[in-house]
Amino acid sequence: MIELTPDTKIELVARSAEAAPGDWPGGFRETPLAATELKPGAFATVKTAKRDGRLIAVEITVVSPTLARSVATPEQRSARATPGK
Repeated sequence: MIELTPDTKIELVARSAEAAPGDWPGGFRETPLAATELKPGAFATVKTAKRDGRLIAVEITVVSPTLARSVATPEQRSARATPGK
């Protein structure tokens, strides 16, 4: 079992349709992702470290399978998930 901690860095990575400054179209954009937004079946990589005999998630990178015009912030994703806010 891999444990999450408050220090675990979690981010969503998606390809961008527009080029960011110093980047190219189709490059990756990263945005923070809340642990509550992790879903079963998501494609992710996890960097781990062993601490006190436990396996700790240091970093989780979730990859979006679709091309995004822009990657939504955690607040924007939360607002979409809870209509009326």
